[in-house]
Amino acid sequence: MKVLGVALALSVFLVGCQSPAEYLQSYQPEATKSAENRFKFENDCTDVTSTLISSKKINIDGFARSYERPQYQIGVKGCKVKQVYTINCDKGYGCTVIAAAK
Repeated sequence: MKVLGVALALSVFLVGCQSPAEYLQSYQPEATKSAENRFKFENDCTDVTSTLISSKKINIDGFARSYERPQYQIGVKGCKVKQVYTINCDKGYGCTVIAAAK
């Protein structure tokens, strides 16, 4: 019984571990959707395409500790306009556009 408990705890721990690439890939669809929705609103344009420019993990210093977050730069174009958005994502809170550049 003790061995079963240890095996179960170990399997739960290992399932929670993702490689850096898997971690970034897991938030990419939501980050892309956030960039596209922002572009559509700002440019009153519904026919858009997007391209992932970069993705990385960043550390954000909090009150008591540092938090790791995925950050993306996503280019969106449509209606003869191009825009690049920087997006931060947070588990449980979604993805937010934090900067835009033309």
